[in-house]
Amino acid sequence: MFNLNFCNYMKNKILLSAIALLFSIATQAQEFTPKMNLQITVGENNAIGNNYFDGEDSNYNELYIDRCLPALAISALYEPIRFIQIGCDVVVNAASCNKFLYVDNRTTKESVTSFLFGAMTSVRAVYVNTDKFAIYSGLSGGFCRYSYRNNIKVIGHITTCGIRYGSKLYGTVEIGVGYKGICSAGVGYRF
Repeated sequence: MFNLNFCNYMKNKILLSAIALLFSIATQAQEFTPKMNLQITVGENNAIGNNYFDGEDSNYNELYIDRCLPALAISALYEPIRFIQIGCDVVVNAASCNKFLYVDNRTTKESVTSFLFGAMTSVRAVYVNTDKFAIYSGLSGGFCRYSYRNNIKVIGHITTCGIRYGSKLYGTVEIGVGYKGICSAGVGYRF
């Protein structure tokens, strides 16, 4: 059968390897220093339908979103520990639409542009975090003000996957759903 000395030898090797692994993880955890990130991203604005123009007069028969400007977001994030980031986002979006009114076989058209100014708190889970590379996902929520009719609404954004590449000055790409855009790219700086 098995040699008893060989089994004891392997148990000791496995135990020593596990202890060495734990010490290396603890050493890496001690080497982490909290960091601050400041980033600017530009994303494809999905306009989230008619949210820009909610509360329209019922006098208009049709409303068409004509075009959307890119979503601009400025984010400040603090990394208290290696795998968590907390912070805030400031978001600016814009959309223009054409409103049509049909009365007595006449069509009246009015073009309107609405801007969104929002502030959200955000939390990110960072799955891989090295000095040059990170993979993360996140959740943001807050309030915004629409310039058209001065509506104030609750807004949010879910980042399903984000990638950061670079050490101090870095580039970032994010895919998500919400007010920061469906797909966004930007630059940032880590302090």
